Amino acid sequence: MDKADIEKLMELAGETDRAALGTMYNAWVRKFEAYRRDDNKANLTEWQAAEKALKSKVDELTAKHLDAVDAAPLPDRKAAWEFLRAQGFKVSSGKFYGDCSKNMVKVNGDGSINEAEALAYAMRYLKKVKGGDADAALNDIFKSKAKAELDKTLVQEEKLRFELERERGNYLPKADVMTQFAVKWGTLEATLRHLLRTRARDWIYACGGDAKKFDMFVALVGSEMDEVFNSMATIEDLEISLVVDGGEHL
Repeated sequence: MDKADIEKLMELAGETDRAALGTMYNAWVRKFEAYRRDDNKANLTEWQAAEKALKSKVDELTAKHLDAVDAAPLPDRKAAWEFLRAQGFKVSSGKFYGDCSKNMVKVNGDGSINEAEALAYAMRYLKKVKGGDADAALNDIFKSKAKAELDKTLVQEEKLRFELERERGNYLPKADVMTQFAVKWGTLEATLRHLLRTRARDWIYACGGDAKKFDMFVALVGSEMDEVFNSMATIEDLEISLVVDGGEHL
């Protein structure tokens, strides 16, 4: 769920829609917490169902309050002022007209005002008082609590999704990758040095060389190996190619 969209909808929605959105959000939180405590298939299914229901409601309210906002611009300042009053914002016509003159509200060339611009002005400069001071105070408390819970839940959800993706092999932690490389390079180095010590004399004989120079040969090759492995140890960036089912490279 997009936090900004939910918060915006909580501001714009009427009492009925806001209550429905709050109920679905709370259900989503409960199912998420249940799955976090016990990540079995049943809890996952219920959480996903709650998430789907919440998303459906968010999409519905988005279409109702946001997507259709610019479909029909308000014809003039008076219509825009009446629109804001109907939405529950407290502002006098004189103040609104004055704010329009101060470019606090974007007015189109023909004098019309898009609903989105009117709402943006209202959200920034006005207070929504529909329902009375008591309801407004309760609404502020609800929104503050919902925002705090939403922030916490979104962080938890992000962490959980990452852990699930990691378990599925979609993430490779850098520390784990570097550890694996260190182990493999260490094994390779030990194997090569052992091979050099045990087979160097045979290699010298095979080339018709002087076996008495065994120690010199081992020292020279060992020195070259030191440079190779030291250079590998200083590599900081790794480029990893992943191949998914079907042979597609990522």
